[in-house]
Amino acid sequence: MLPKKDFLLAFLNELFFRSGAFSIYYLSMSLFQGGWSFFRNTGHVFFLIATIAQFLFIVRYRIQGIQRVLITLFAPTIYTIIEISEGWDFVLNAGHIFIWFFALTASLVVLFEEGKNSEWHEKLCGSILIILNVSAFMFSYFYEEVKIGFSENGVSIATNPLTLRIDTVFSALPQFITDPSHIYLLFGSIVMAFAIIMEKNLLINLKNKIKTIFGSYVDDSLSDLILEGSASVSERTQIAVLFADVRGFTTLSEHHDAQQVMDMLNVYYQHWFDVSRKHNGIIDKYIGDGIMLWWRLDAGHGAAEATQCALEMLARVPTITQDLHTKGLPCIQKIGIGISVGEAIVGNIGHDRRRDYTCIGDTVNTASRLESASKELKTDLVIDSTTYNLLSADLKNLFSEEKTVFVKGREQGVPVYCLRNIS
Repeated sequence: MLPKKDFLLAFLNELFFRSGAFSIYYLSMSLFQGGWSFFRNTGHVFFLIATIAQFLFIVRYRIQGIQRVLITLFAPTIYTIIEISEGWDFVLNAGHIFIWFFALTASLVVLFEEGKNSEWHEKLCGSILIILNVSAFMFSYFYEEVKIGFSENGVSIATNPLTLRIDTVFSALPQFITDPSHIYLLFGSIVMAFAIIMEKNLLINLKNKIKTIFGSYVDDSLSDLILEGSASVSERTQIAVLFADVRGFTTLSEHHDAQQVMDMLNVYYQHWFDVSRKHNGIIDKYIGDGIMLWWRLDAGHGAAEATQCALEMLARVPTITQDLHTKGLPCIQKIGIGISVGEAIVGNIGHDRRRDYTCIGDTVNTASRLESASKELKTDLVIDSTTYNLLSADLKNLFSEEKTVFVKGREQGVPVYCLRNIS
């Protein structure tokens, strides 16, 4: 659940910006014009309660997709059911039709906005929502003005609100637009909408710039959660952890220029990034010439994806070597990998002014130790028995018989399986 401050902001955003603007303007103007008599109108009271309730529900449970569109129409539906007893004149009432039109249109724009990551798409949907909300204010003002009569010689058709059919109201639109005071209001609304759109687009540019910079330091799958403040503080969960390391890196770095070594690692990690992304791995950190990846376990898929990721990286070593050779950089010959599956604590760690989103626990330590043990075992990949038991038969056949190794930090031996075809 969102923190209280973020929850309130998200609720107000939903209420005034995303789908509820016309409803709020309509209810507010009815309240200001009717005073306490507003609360004697059953339809208005239930409409207000339903509007607030539906957006609390959307924000509380972070409803998205078509479900969000349907829930957004809950309040208009309640209002219609209560007021339908007044007859079809109410159904054709302009205010009622405006409520449905703005609620449905805004919710469909939000639906179209969801799941799209391009900057132009975000700006387009945001601009449409701003225009809709400014228009909602103008139409609610226009409706209320027609209802009370907006000039001495103007429209006075609305002494009975049930006569405010959509066709009757729109017949008053030319006179409303040409009224001098309304011209100023319309012009001011257009200028305000333009200013808000420009400001919002600047904020989108800034947000995307921050996201791009931040995303180069934190895995993409986590950066959005962290920026939104919805990344968990800490949780115990089942994960698969992979550690990989370049063999002979110390010797290699002693015999080459520091910049060359850095360039070599950048090429190496670019390949790692591509492979880990393909297999849905989360890059936790780069550790000198090593890397740490992890996966959340989902019906065993995390173990299989970690193993397949390791196998593809091993298969790509000749390609990496050729790439480095072509660029005139030091070449790697071998890598060692260790994988462990088990429980770990995942979440934020550190101080308020410097944090790291990572996973800690015995599973993480074991994966690191198994990567180191691969040297003594003379293999490129070592997995623990928990990982092995979660693999399919085809993947299991790639590994040798079970062995027991003793690693630092553990009194008892760890059952492991080594990749066949020792290199």
